[in-house]
Amino acid sequence: FNLLSKIDVNLFKNLKKVTLIDLNYNNLFKIEYNLFSDMIDLKEIYLNFNNLETFNVNLSLMQNFKVLKLIGNNLKSI
Repeated sequence: FNLLSKIDVNLFKNLKKVTLIDLNYNNLFKIEYNLFSDMIDLKEIYLNFNNLETFNVNLSLMQNFKVLKLIGNNLKSI
């Protein structure tokens, strides 16, 4: 369990080889549109049990992307 409520948009910049991001059990309200844009090898994102109300993120450059988990959020739009 973490208590992250915000992630700097540059946190994952230039991390092209990362394949999995696990941000489960935080207090995230929003994910910036371009947060994962440089992560071209990203295959899985886990954002379960946060406080997300929307998920509007650019996943277009991730050709091998397969898994997005958003269980236990307050989603109103994707």
